[in-house]
Amino acid sequence: MPDRPTLQEAAQDALAIQDASNICGVVQAFARSMLTVLDDCRAKGQETDAARRHSITLLFMDKLNDMVAGKSR
Repeated sequence: MPDRPTLQEAAQDALAIQDASNICGVVQAFARSMLTVLDDCRAKGQETDAARRHSITLLFMDKLNDMVAGKSR
């Protein structure tokens, strides 16, 4: 797996994928970004629940939900 993005890069990716149509690419970007989100939460002494509620996670999950539900924004 490629190097982990910075938190800012992960946030930019989460915004950029909102127009994506390739679910494989979205999932790969999400996996890379989640490593960064988890590192950030752990550095703040937070549990994995914080990573689940993180804005980056929510943006990726919203997009994936739209893609599997067949919605288009």
